[in-house]
Amino acid sequence: MNIVIALREEIVLLIILLLLFGYCSFGVKRVDMSRFNRLCIAAIIHVILDSVTLVLVNNKSVPFETNRAIHLLFYYSAIAFCIMFLSYTLDKVGSILQKRIWMILCSVLWMTYAFTGPFLEFKIVQGDSICYSHGISVIVAFAFAYGIQFVAIFLLLINCKKMDRKSFIVLLQMSVIIILTTTVQIIIPEFLFTGASVTIITLSVFFAIENPSKIYIKKAYIDVDTGVKNRTCFEEDLEKYQHRLQDYDQNNLQIGIVVCDLNGLKHTNDTYGHAVGDMMIRTSAEILQEQMLSAKSIYRTGGDEFVAIYIGENCMNIEKDISNVQIKCRQESTKVPYPISIAMGYATTADDQNLKTIHEISDANMYKNKTQMKEGNPIFNR
Repeated sequence: MNIVIALREEIVLLIILLLLFGYCSFGVKRVDMSRFNRLCIAAIIHVILDSVTLVLVNNKSVPFETNRAIHLLFYYSAIAFCIMFLSYTLDKVGSILQKRIWMILCSVLWMTYAFTGPFLEFKIVQGDSICYSHGISVIVAFAFAYGIQFVAIFLLLINCKKMDRKSFIVLLQMSVIIILTTTVQIIIPEFLFTGASVTIITLSVFFAIENPSKIYIKKAYIDVDTGVKNRTCFEEDLEKYQHRLQDYDQNNLQIGIVVCDLNGLKHTNDTYGHAVGDMMIRTSAEILQEQMLSAKSIYRTGGDEFVAIYIGENCMNIEKDISNVQIKCRQESTKVPYPISIAMGYATTADDQNLKTIHEISDANMYKNKTQMKEGNPIFNR
């Protein structure tokens, strides 16, 4: 009877997750829900395996190795869910490069556990009412879940000044929920709360972060041609970051602005046509996104003008990204008949605390760089 009661809960959770997945997959149009769908799939698999492991571990006729294999899949799904949830935190607190590093590190650790799990200790323990799994393989899985969430909380706390308050509170609460429910599961192994935990987190992510209505609003801030953020978004973000500078100790929050302007676009349009010119703009936007890995956001503010905002990055990292952009431009120029060249200039809050002034200084520095690039290259003067 205890098993049946526990399975009733898992069935309800599974129905909720399946309905949510179906809605996001087929009911939401023109909005990319692929990342949330992956999170939802991990939650569904975990809830299903939660039910299966409960039945198998309490069935004496099931071979021990079968129990071990299914339980390992159960823990693998839990860790995969935690890693996918971490990506939402990294979106808010880290640069593109930092997010890639953390996700690669977590994936490598997950794969290491996946390969070593079958060789770690695993045993079935008889509790007061039901049997449950225990052993080194189980402890490692719990440790992994703890580690990921403590990393998320640490990153949220040290980056709280860079984040809007709502995102900070929502993500922090969800990370704490995972830690608390994992702790309850460890203290009371028969409680079987992880399925409910991943369902709660999945629903929270949907309503607080991935709400399609919010995504439609966000799409209004995207430049359709290049995929980067548009001028409206830049102006609103600039105002938001200015308020953040005023709210916090200015010495602890450095903001940098890089202004970018394409060279020779008019020559490309006149020589090869506007279609090729548009391609040049898209290629330049891709280069900026690929090479300015430390940037918080990149915006298209005009026909051939882009701006990148850096939060909490020093001048060395900004200059490194600028250098990488120039190197990539030279590489890409060898593949097309027209030159791909971007004039760039930057300034930080070390120069001034007014971000509009910082933008103006960056723009002036960009024009100095453009003048230098024009020397000896008549194409850029056209």
